Amino acid sequence: MSYRVEVRRAAADELAKLPPGLRTGILGRIASLAEDPRPAGSRALQEGAGAVRRLRTWDRRVAFTVDDQAGLVRVWMIGHRGTFYHRYRRRQ
Repeated sequence: MSYRVEVRRAAADELAKLPPGLRTGILGRIASLAEDPRPAGSRALQEGAGAVRRLRTWDRRVAFTVDDQAGLVRVWMIGHRGTFYHRYRRRQ
């Protein structure tokens, strides 16, 4: 099953601030979520249905949720590993 990937406004804004090479690499990893929404190396940051997962991509982290019923992956936050978890907790 192929999933649809939706990048939320906040994540798109964060992507736009990145250098072109890094942006391209992260976009490639995000696009790969359509075929494998729970790739090796990703992990749940919360438990239960609709749990937020994170994907490591170089020194950046991508927070996303997977909706199996709708076939949808929502990317809602991208950040540098040094500030990502602090920002993630604040958005809770």
